[in-house]
Amino acid sequence: MPKSCYGPSLELEQMGYIVLLPSTSISILVSSAAVLLGGCSLAPVVQVNGVDRSIAVDAGQQYHINLTLVNNGESPIELDMFSYSLTVSGRSYTGNWAASKTVPPFGRIDESIPAVILGDAAATGAPWSFSGDLTYLARNTLAHTFFDMGVQHPTVSLSGSGSVPEATPPAP
Repeated sequence: MPKSCYGPSLELEQMGYIVLLPSTSISILVSSAAVLLGGCSLAPVVQVNGVDRSIAVDAGQQYHINLTLVNNGESPIELDMFSYSLTVSGRSYTGNWAASKTVPPFGRIDESIPAVILGDAAATGAPWSFSGDLTYLARNTLAHTFFDMGVQHPTVSLSGSGSVPEATPPAP
């Protein structure tokens, strides 16, 4: 019987054939299993409530993007990472923020993520836009395993826009 040099193979002795299962097929099978066995976890619902700005700092202006995250499911949702971009008057900040929170079943949490845009402070009423993704973890052992392996990283998209409000002084 011929040997394969293309990776794992499965011999079908009854037929006398060798069926090759290349590594890409294995990846597809593992990914499909991750989707099918990952559970019925619902994605968090994310609402962008607006942007607050603090007093200008030497290098630029600090903003806080205010979000509400809602879990409409029976299982807690572990939030992993925000990857986002805030643009104010044509200048942008792009970054990541570790979420490190859990939204309880049928619960909601408010979250504020930071951004600093270099340059002069934007005028009150200037346009802003926000977009990004939130990676989260489904709440079962198999889903955690696939997440840790890098096979399945469920995400939900975020977006919003509005006008820059008056600057608020930092809390004492």
